[in-house]
Formats: sequence, C-alpha cells, structure tokens
Amino acid sequence: MKIAISGELGGGKTVLGKLLCEKLECKLISIGSIQRDLAEKHGMTTIDFNKYMETHPEIDQECDNKVVEYGKSEFNLILDSRLAWHFVPHAFKIHLIVNIDIAASRIFNDTIRKNEQNSDILDTINNIKIRKASERKRFKEQYNVEIDNYRNYDIIIDTSYITPERLADFVIEKLDKWGNKKAIPKIWLSPKNIFPMQSIREHSTNYVQSITKSIQENGYNELEPIKVIQLDNCFFLYDGHKRCFAAIKTGMDLLPVTVINTEENTLPYGQPFSEYIKDNYLLKNVYDWEDIHNFRFAKYFQF
Repeated sequence: MKIAISGELGGGKTVLGKLLCEKLECKLISIGSIQRDLAEKHGMTTIDFNKYMETHPEIDQECDNKVVEYGKSEFNLILDSRLAWHFVPHAFKIHLIVNIDIAASRIFNDTIRKNEQNSDILDTINNIKIRKASERKRFKEQYNVEIDNYRNYDIIIDTSYITPERLADFVIEKLDKWGNKKAIPKIWLSPKNIFPMQSIREHSTNYVQSITKSIQENGYNELEPIKVIQLDNCFFLYDGHKRCFAAIKTGMDLLPVTVINTEENTLPYGQPFSEYIKDNYLLKNVYDWEDIHNFRFAKYFQF
C-alpha cells in the first residue's frame, strides 16, 4: 500500500502523514522535510531555496528519483511529496487544500519551520504565493504537470476547519472504500469555507429542519454532492444551500462537492461564472449566514 499526500502549503501534509503512520503502522517519507534540511544546509530560506531550485533542476530530480524508488518498494509507505501522485500512480492520491489565511496562521505560528522567515501574517501570505508560483513553474517546466488540476488526485480535502485526528480518520475511511473499489466523492470542502449566493430568508425553515433531522438520523448522502463555483481560490454555492445550511447545523466538518467550472468557462445558459458571482455574491447575505450559524469566514471575497 502506498499513500501519496500532496497539497497546499500549510495544509497539514506532514501532520496527516505522521498520524496515518501511527494508525496504519507504516513508514513516512517526507520530501518536504528533506528539502527544508537542504535549504538550511545551503543557508537559505525556503523561499530562496525554491528560487534556487528553478535554475538547479538536479535537486528536484534527485528528490523525485527517490520517490520513484520508494514507490517500487514492497513496504507500506506514506509519501509526503508534491509530486508523489505523478511518480507513484498506483498510490491512493490525496491532495490537501486550505484557506490561505488559515494556512498563513499555521505557518507563522509553527516553531519547527526555522528557515521560513515571515515578519507577520501578511508577509506569510505573500511568501506562500511566491513559493506556490515557483513550484507551479518548476513542475510545469520539468515534468509538464499542473499541480492544481484536481483530476490528478483520488480525493481533495479542505483542511481549513478539521482537526488533524478527525482528518486522519476520515482519510482512513475513504482509503478503505477506495481499496475496495467503492465510489467516493473526489472533492470535500468545509461548509464554513463556502460562500452563500442566496439570502437565508429564501429558505423554508421546515424544509431545512427536515434535512437537518435526516442528516442527524441517517447521515449525509455523500453520493449527492452540492454544486459550487471556484474563483480565485474561493468557493461559492451554486446549488445546495439548504444542504450546506443543514451540514453546518449538524456540525459536519466536510461536505462533498462538485466544482462545476473545472471544464467550462460559462454556465449552461452562457453567463460567465465570474459575472454570476458578481451578480449574486452579496455581503449582506454572507453576514446573515454568519450570524445564523454563529461563525465568521476567514476573509470575505473581494472582486
């Protein structure tokens, strides 16, 4: 068994990998840790080292060759690597995503990352964007792969509001289904990371209560994902407001979704997705949504 964990900076790849190793009794191989050690050896920050690797592809190639060899081994392994999904295609391929503000807070407050120098949260956000751009460029040039393409992975999980322990148990549950060739939804988001596009007042209280009761008694039917639109790393409800409402009410930390604009640029009737969001994303509706659910979004979307 091989599990490939990739994902966004601050998404919790290493923490998840360690927990899975404990629960599944297998070994963790962390390419990120190897690269951080190399950065320290070169006396560089991770930002500078990523830039350095853009003109020294042999470093990436050396690390990636190790991943290939690990993939061929007989042992059960957890591979924490940006490209393990590419080099070990038979692995269970997990991709972690996270709200960038939450990621920045995690990284800034992480005392283990000694060679990641950030003066404040805004500086951390900027450095995340720089590193991500550098990785996209390197991997596209070296291997012609798009690391943000969801089709590369078996499952994509939003870690913004889920505890590491709960995340590990969730992954093990889906790994078991995947191993038994059962259908699993590809994309899972925190319902607290999806902006509403309707007024809360449009929802029938009785109908929402019936959905909430059904989830409490029977669980959520994960084979009926809600539909969302993704724009600038933010997610917007397109269809499924009542189900998302009920999911928050029942304390669900992850909700299966379908991102409807991964293939097309417009809605079926021709309206561009960006225009649809501009017409329907209203802060007053977002504020009402927050108030009734007693939480606040990490940051509001801005055009």
